[in-house]
Amino acid sequence: MTASKAIFLPVALVLCHCSSSTPADDHKAPDKVVEPAEDASANLASPLTVSFSIPQVAPGYEGTKCQKVRLGNSNAVKIGRIHNKLSPASHHLVVSAVTDPAQVESEPFDCSPFRAVLIGAPLTVSQKHDDTILMPDGVGFPLEADQLMHMEMHFINTGTETADVMATSELFPRSESDNVQEAAFIIIGSLDIKIPAKSAMELPWAFVTLPPDFAGVNFFGATGHTHRFGTATRLQISGPEGADPKTIYDPPNFTWTEAELKMFSPEEHVPAGGGFRFQCAWDNPTDSMVTYGESALQEMCFFWTYYYPHREGGRVLLAGVPSMAAPK
Repeated sequence: MTASKAIFLPVALVLCHCSSSTPADDHKAPDKVVEPAEDASANLASPLTVSFSIPQVAPGYEGTKCQKVRLGNSNAVKIGRIHNKLSPASHHLVVSAVTDPAQVESEPFDCSPFRAVLIGAPLTVSQKHDDTILMPDGVGFPLEADQLMHMEMHFINTGTETADVMATSELFPRSESDNVQEAAFIIIGSLDIKIPAKSAMELPWAFVTLPPDFAGVNFFGATGHTHRFGTATRLQISGPEGADPKTIYDPPNFTWTEAELKMFSPEEHVPAGGGFRFQCAWDNPTDSMVTYGESALQEMCFFWTYYYPHREGGRVLLAGVPSMAAPK
């Protein structure tokens, strides 16, 4: 297995070749930095809430809407817990903090899926209809006073009746914000997906190198993401070029609509020069090949990994990408 060097763009892409190998689980992670409290939610204030509504979505309709809205917090805060609730017909919700001071509030508008994770400061991507992300004690997402938030909702109404699509995000500030380390996340995945008609398929184990700027960070959670034909998502940390892998995410009885968010205690660490190995599996019952795509009727293989402390640099590591130009 070989991997090319990371290309540092506003969105960092790690380019590599995928190959098959036999995983082993004998890598031991270093000690964690932040000791978890007995109840990490005990030192949280009342939530700040943002909501999003898309009325009267017709049967069979798929789309993505975004909206920018002020959070209304009077002081800067550090968010220690996030609780997202999504209605039926929702596919995923992205919640981000807008960092461009020129941006203003907006009504819902058409947008492309997953662009919100590439701009500003994303806090979470939720695909479960009731999703909670609890940061380790002493860790949080920083928000400025009267923070402008960006919400992205991808939805598809597979029913036979018109439906209202709604989402709510509750952001719980830490009661004490001093000496709080900043949380962030990295997206890992592949665009190289070709599932033959009427076939079950596993993506060959792929490897991406964690860029040196992220050395020593603490990974405290991960979740996998596929679309409707997904049957498994597996994530490992490893040494250079995939050596000595350790499985950190492989939920039994994987359900794509309610993919498990696994929290790590103690936190996981990537060895020097190492990275992530990952694999997804699907079962395609249709008469056509299914490939990667942003539609819920196409397929994906991604992992959201939460870590601290925040490091500057790209937040996307992709395998199987032949080339990528810097965003304009």
